[in-house]
Amino acid sequence: MSTLRARTTLSTLCGLLAVCLLSRPLQAQLRGDPAAGAGTTVIRGGWLFDGVGNERVRNTGIVISNRKFMEVGANLAGRNLSGAQVI
Repeated sequence: MSTLRARTTLSTLCGLLAVCLLSRPLQAQLRGDPAAGAGTTVIRGGWLFDGVGNERVRNTGIVISNRKFMEVGANLAGRNLSGAQVI
């Protein structure tokens, strides 16, 4: 076997091994308890940086419902947050 072919094979095997090892934690997270993360979570305060512009803005509210981002920059004034976990 030529040196170039051996290096290519070794690189391919290392890449496959890395994919296999890195995918295990993700699979474990996805198999987690479906009830975990259920409900509504509101994150208040801090700063937001979206990576599109060069500025950060004050976080007025991030609303996450059943593990999905529903609102970013939400106006929370006057909302009933008694059923939400507020962070």
